[in-house]
Amino acid sequence: IFDFSFTKADLRFAPPTTAELVLSQTVAGAVRAGGGLAQLLFLLVLALAARSRRELLALAAMFLAGEIAACVVAARIGSQLAPRFVEAAAALTVAYLAAEILLLPNAGKRALVVGALGVFHGLSLEMFLRASGYRMPYVLTGAVLAELAILAAFALLLAQIRRATASLLVVRVPAALAAAT
Repeated sequence: IFDFSFTKADLRFAPPTTAELVLSQTVAGAVRAGGGLAQLLFLLVLALAARSRRELLALAAMFLAGEIAACVVAARIGSQLAPRFVEAAAALTVAYLAAEILLLPNAGKRALVVGALGVFHGLSLEMFLRASGYRMPYVLTGAVLAELAILAAFALLLAQIRRATASLLVVRVPAALAAAT
């Protein structure tokens, strides 16, 4: 009955209640959404990409829409992409959005780009759903709540940093004066 390879096990004599299932699957979705470095970096870069609160809300809405759409569509298609591809694509979303912020700071339609990038994070969540057998509504609820909380925390942190550094004086020197000296 006991195996030496398992040093610890939970023995349940009653099946879990509906509330326990909902809570455990929601928490699993939250942990999955905020548990990886790529996910956290993407949310940080997403907060950096927003030029205003309104834009932050639009970016967050498009990201979540892309993520949820990818989960729903991928679950109905039935075929699955290679896990390494999905992980690499999710990591590359960070680099792409960071490069767009640096190279195209005033670019329009950034929300559409973020929605497309959210698809790759949604594919990662769908892989988790497929492997775990959990129910999509519970996992997505946990993931969305965690991502919104993390995004809000990053936005507040960045606002504090901006306020603290706003008092630093930046002296702008015209190019003609800089060349003359």
